[in-house]
Amino acid sequence: MFFLDFIRPMWRHSKHQTVLFFALSFISGLTEGIGLFLLVPIMGSLQGQSNPDGFGATVLNWISAQGVPTSLPVLLAIFLVLVLMRSVIQYIHATVTARMQLDLINALRTTSFHAVLSSNWRWASTLVRSDQSNALTNEMQRIASGLTTAFSMPMLFFLIIAYLIAAISLSFKLALIALAVGGILLLALRSQHVQAFQLGKSLTGAQRAMQKTIQEGFASIKATKILGNELRHTQKLEQTLDTVRDQQLAFVKTNSRAAAIFQFIIALFLGGVILVGHNVFAIGFSELVVFALILIRLAPMLRKVQQSINQLLHAWPALTAYEELQSNALKNADSAHQPNATVKGGAKLGH
Repeated sequence: MFFLDFIRPMWRHSKHQTVLFFALSFISGLTEGIGLFLLVPIMGSLQGQSNPDGFGATVLNWISAQGVPTSLPVLLAIFLVLVLMRSVIQYIHATVTARMQLDLINALRTTSFHAVLSSNWRWASTLVRSDQSNALTNEMQRIASGLTTAFSMPMLFFLIIAYLIAAISLSFKLALIALAVGGILLLALRSQHVQAFQLGKSLTGAQRAMQKTIQEGFASIKATKILGNELRHTQKLEQTLDTVRDQQLAFVKTNSRAAAIFQFIIALFLGGVILVGHNVFAIGFSELVVFALILIRLAPMLRKVQQSINQLLHAWPALTAYEELQSNALKNADSAHQPNATVKGGAKLGH
């Protein structure tokens, strides 16, 4: 699975940071879910319901069983404390993620560089220098983009689970309908995942051509000056840059088109859910408002999942190219060097 391909380097780089990362993602989702549960009795209290029924009563009974008063000020105070806790957790999560990502990218660059330098000359002499430079610069930036997406997905999934649990608690039937519609939308947009992967492969080739054109231009600058070919080399670079630009624009258009379709369908569905919940399932006002809020929060999350899959597939060819280079370098390691040596930053040369 391509998502795990981005997670494995993180696990190999630092197991304890990976565990901390997933733990923070889970706690963030948990606090969000508890906060949603509290909204129902809070809404009921604002409406003047002294003895709410249904889900609101269940939440109040659980809070009372813990020996906590269930007055409106207390409920609001608990809600604010949860929001504060989640804000602190998100701050820690963001700093841990950023540090881990930057360290990991540096480790991947260092590992690849050291592996090529430590390979035997016969194999190393067959490498295209511009391709190696591209692998350590442009393709590594795409891997970094993929890692950013991969790092954001666990928290996203935990939040979606928290919202789904809250939605099921409010109305099991409506939640199933919402889940089915969301699943159908993701499946309907699945064809764009293939397109994103193909665009990622094309971009890898375009960036290699760009890097090769730049290096060849600088390497032959003396001959270029003698023959007066400056304009020809510049025009060649412009052509390769146009290709890179077109590949990147095509991916942006793919994501934007999917987002527009997703947003319109979700808006229609939200209106239908409110009507069905009120007229068919006779859901109370406070429960229906919270359920609508959940759907409003879930919609961009599901859209983010679809876009994240596209972004991972778009970056996957760059990660595959890196791992292929790394594997070949280790297979052709010079006997004078240790293939499993540890380089600065804790990166190990090996899988």
